[in-house]
Amino acid sequence: MNASPKQSDTRNGRLLILPWGLFVIALIIDFTNGTRFPITAFYIPAIVTAILYSKVNIKLVSSMTCFAILIPLVNHFLNESPLTVIVPMILSRIIILGTVTLISIRYQREKERSLLLSKRDPLTGLTNQPAFMDLVQSEIERSRRNENSFSLLYIDCDDFRIVNESKGHPVGDELLISIARTLASSIRKYDSAGRMGGDEFCLLFPETGHQQSRSIVDRIQSELTQCMIEIRLNITFSIGVVTFYDLPESAKEAVTVADRAMYQRKNAEKNGFHIQVVGDPANETLTSQRLTTDNQI
Repeated sequence: MNASPKQSDTRNGRLLILPWGLFVIALIIDFTNGTRFPITAFYIPAIVTAILYSKVNIKLVSSMTCFAILIPLVNHFLNESPLTVIVPMILSRIIILGTVTLISIRYQREKERSLLLSKRDPLTGLTNQPAFMDLVQSEIERSRRNENSFSLLYIDCDDFRIVNESKGHPVGDELLISIARTLASSIRKYDSAGRMGGDEFCLLFPETGHQQSRSIVDRIQSELTQCMIEIRLNITFSIGVVTFYDLPESAKEAVTVADRAMYQRKNAEKNGFHIQVVGDPANETLTSQRLTTDNQI
């Protein structure tokens, strides 16, 4: 889950204090120095930290670089410095600061790309299990602050092992990819979908009550069934649905409850879902009451 826009703006503003502070110091030294000695290096820390802290804000970085390059021209008009000194100074700054900027941007983008890949399941492209657990933990903390509920859907592909054994692992992989695509296209932009390992998936729905989660699981079960028809595989799904009004202490606890709800459905009869509500939906008393509903497709 992403932080709210207000929280993100505040955090980003604090992070940019350092690069702007370094840049202002470099400007003061530049104006004070005039053309007595080269100070291009003073701008490098400001530009590099701006790239790293702003996650490659091109407008910000371009503004800093352009200001640093044009300062000698300003000095020319204010102090009547000779162009024979100013032009080489500008050219050297273009080369040095331009190179530093391009290298720093490339480094930061590769770093962000590596971080993104480290949080993705390599087969399906969904969030991997460790990263998904982090998202659930963040949602627990956010829900506690805002006094909200949230829901988890834990999905297991019935008889996936039979597909692997009878049709081969490539078909099994394509099945998992098709399931992942269906799940990813079935959720809102602020929901999350993760592969928990093997043929198990989990969906996180912030600020979602038990009535909403019932509608969601109906729709997702229907879309998964349609997906299986399209790829011509006789596969069904067992789903555990849990809405937390009484918030769990940890992501592990939350996902374990959802996993158990899924197995309660699967052990009773496959191809359906089991809904569980933890806490009081009316939010009057959080007593860890559990309301359960089963449905077979």
